[in-house]
Amino acid sequence: MTLRELTIPKTHDTGRLFLTTILGIVLLAAMTLAESPDQKKIIRVEGEVHSPKKIYAPQPGYPKAAKEERIEGRVVAQVTIDERGQVSDIEIIRSLREEFDAAVVESLAQWEFEPATLHDEPVAVYYNLTVNFRLDGDSAKEKYGYGENLPMGPLVCP
Repeated sequence: MTLRELTIPKTHDTGRLFLTTILGIVLLAAMTLAESPDQKKIIRVEGEVHSPKKIYAPQPGYPKAAKEERIEGRVVAQVTIDERGQVSDIEIIRSLREEFDAAVVESLAQWEFEPATLHDEPVAVYYNLTVNFRLDGDSAKEKYGYGENLPMGPLVCP
């Protein structure tokens, strides 16, 4: 018996076997990639969705070189806050400088929230956070109307 006789069926259904195998592979791949019903959707905070509330929010450090150069500005990040209030998927959507962005990402990764809710049930949400880096609280008050005697350093606004 030759190798060809062992691997190819003796019937003329070789084409059908090939197509069935390919179809099976495609269906398996589709099922693997399909969203399972247990996966939670991530939604935007709008309508009846109540915003998450900060529980723990360490402030990012002011980059030393930027402080010496007296650079001020803001970094805006979009994050995902899951049903447990944990921050993930941090994406800088408005950059100031690389060292500011890195400080913001490092800080936001540690933040914790009471999760957002929809109909009193926790939900995962996309959330934008703005971090303002100011060297002088008085200048921030003049420029942006923030409160009195602000501490030197970053200010975080949802």
